[in-house]
Amino acid sequence: MNYEFQDYRKKTPPPDIGRWPFWILPVQDVQGYIFRMMLLMFVLPIIFMGYLFTPATTFIYWVIFDIIEYIKIKKGRGLLP
Repeated sequence: MNYEFQDYRKKTPPPDIGRWPFWILPVQDVQGYIFRMMLLMFVLPIIFMGYLFTPATTFIYWVIFDIIEYIKIKKGRGLLP
C-alpha cells in the first residue's frame, strides 16, 4: 500500500506462544479455538454417528486438533517459515 505519510510507530513483534505442547493460546484466538474444539469433539460426532467417542479416542482427537491449531496460529502470526 502506498500511504501519504510515514508511520514512525514502533512495530511490536508478534508474541512468542512457545513450543507445542506447552504453548500459550493468544487471547484473541480463544473464542474460535473453543468453538472449533466443541464442534469437532462433541457436535459433529453426535450429528453424524449418534454417539460420543470414548475418553481415550477423544483425547487422541484433541491432541491432533491441538497440533493443527498450533501450526495454524504459528503460520497466521508469521512465526513459521
